Amino acid sequence: MSRRKRKLTAKEKAEKRRRRLEFMTIFVNGKQKRVRRPPTIDGMPVDEFVARNADPVWLAQNEMWEELYQYELNRDAAAQQPPDAGVSKPDNLSKEKRMAIKFSEVEMAFDFVGSAPYGDHSACIHRKTGQTFFSSEMADMDEMPEDAGGEDYLSIPHKNDLDLGADLVGNFVNRHAPQLAGEVGRIFSRRGAYGRYKDLLERHGLLQKWHDFENEATRAAILEWCRENGLEVNMEDRGPGGAEEQRK
Repeated sequence: MSRRKRKLTAKEKAEKRRRRLEFMTIFVNGKQKRVRRPPTIDGMPVDEFVARNADPVWLAQNEMWEELYQYELNRDAAAQQPPDAGVSKPDNLSKEKRMAIKFSEVEMAFDFVGSAPYGDHSACIHRKTGQTFFSSEMADMDEMPEDAGGEDYLSIPHKNDLDLGADLVGNFVNRHAPQLAGEVGRIFSRRGAYGRYKDLLERHGLLQKWHDFENEATRAAILEWCRENGLEVNMEDRGPGGAEEQRK
């Protein structure tokens, strides 16, 4: 019989909320690590907020020459628009300077949710800032903001929601190892299937091909999910040794 959790006191709840706002969980080499959140203003990183809201005088006084140059480019572009174009004065950020969510952040959150059975891990991402928040019943961790169910947040799907579980295994076997279909079917009829499945692929020299296939399919599925949900993704930060290495 599982032990019932003790209800938190009002003081403990307040302290938990304070820690949730002050700290965030990141993943380093597949391990969780709690670090302080970077400072924000109205939910945006300080540099982002300044670039969006500061006037040219303030930018010049603070020697923010790059942001001032971008502001002037945007102002000149707006001035060249015909009067009936319906274009209002742009904010200080061009499309390139708008908040683009790092692909590595989405990928890390996706791997966190998919690393546990369905429903045990959850994560969400803020549409405007790209901040990710994590929750885990197993690890007794809850970073979810109180308004996580609002329209500014997106829940990260489980890999099974994007057909990246057993369906992906079936696609790989049908394409690259149809001779193993029967044995793979028997493996996935019992618990702990993925470990035995990878052992089977290793014996047949197919493990690396599976990793490449899985990583490419996962990347494509995440990008499609971002596109469908209107998220602009920055791929430039995605380097070697990221989440795809942890999947191996």
